[in-house]
Amino acid sequence: MTELKGETKPELVSTITGNWYKFERSPQVDLLLDLPNKMILGVSTSISSIECYIPGSDDVYYYAGDLNFKQTETSYSVDFHGRSIESLSFNNEKIQVPSGSDALSDVRIGLDVEKSINWFKNSKF
Repeated sequence: MTELKGETKPELVSTITGNWYKFERSPQVDLLLDLPNKMILGVSTSISSIECYIPGSDDVYYYAGDLNFKQTETSYSVDFHGRSIESLSFNNEKIQVPSGSDALSDVRIGLDVEKSINWFKNSKF
């Protein structure tokens, strides 16, 4: 938000669809995509990242977290981190999220292409 005589004012930002939204701060991304569920994704190709913005009760969009796509010599992963993680689940089973902290939370998902290859080999598709 920009400051104007002691007040903070949201910044108006346009998405790829041409719609305008109020943001706490203008996202520094290559592309903004508004989804029908009121979420907005910001893509940063140079750092292989997708930021997620959600509206607050004031209809201003705030950073919720981001996905980072990582590759090392031996592995691939998708990392999510943000301050707004409220709940997690794996195969519809809830996973406990520590409460009482506004600290940055990290979730890493390691990827193994062999699992995907085997799934398609064994499926009826």
